Amino acid sequence: MKFIELDDFGRLPQSPLRAMTINSLYAPFHSYFRSKRIRELAEALSTHDLGSVLDVGGSLHFYELIISNRMHCRSYTIVNLHLPEEALKPCVRWVVSNALKLPYRDKAFDFVICNSVIEHMGDYESQQALAAELRRVGKGYYVQTPNFWFPVEPHFLTCFLHWLPKRLLAKLVRWCSVWGLVMKPNRSSIDSVLKEIKLLRKGQMADLFPDAKLGVERCFGLAKSFVAIKPR
Repeated sequence: MKFIELDDFGRLPQSPLRAMTINSLYAPFHSYFRSKRIRELAEALSTHDLGSVLDVGGSLHFYELIISNRMHCRSYTIVNLHLPEEALKPCVRWVVSNALKLPYRDKAFDFVICNSVIEHMGDYESQQALAAELRRVGKGYYVQTPNFWFPVEPHFLTCFLHWLPKRLLAKLVRWCSVWGLVMKPNRSSIDSVLKEIKLLRKGQMADLFPDAKLGVERCFGLAKSFVAIKPR
């Protein structure tokens, strides 16, 4: 299974103008929840020193949030399929690699971060493989993913649509979702996004990370996302 990180909207490469438009719609929520996650991570670990960090499927944005919230790391390695789009910080290393076969020995990192990535693995078997790799290379870890049962699907920015059968969803998502209306995807792009996204339920997250404490990220009292945290 090829590892592909789509962004929080399930977006494939398209027009920068369109990307800017949909980012502007979601940016305030995106910034709020990621900043909140960093603060909660520090509280959960009872430390501000993460040691050596591996960010799987990440970007410089999460690293910058860590630093801005006065957390520290000795080194920060980002694994992604794509090359960075901006200059790296002095202690940040960027590695192009498949997340399902990480090029590191067991427990190579003090802490592993995987934020909004595991739902893009396409099927549960690949999600199991990714979870096993995260647990293998990290002494501790933090994994966040959207909740299947939250009414708003975060990639399409639309309520309830993701609960429909995929065959029906494929027909409706172009004209009945914010993502479809803004991005104007063709059928091939729609099929690719639907093939990549598989939102998880709480029980599935618990099965994937049995040695972690499973937390719930809430929005308006509803479980928006699940967070699996294991201190090192």
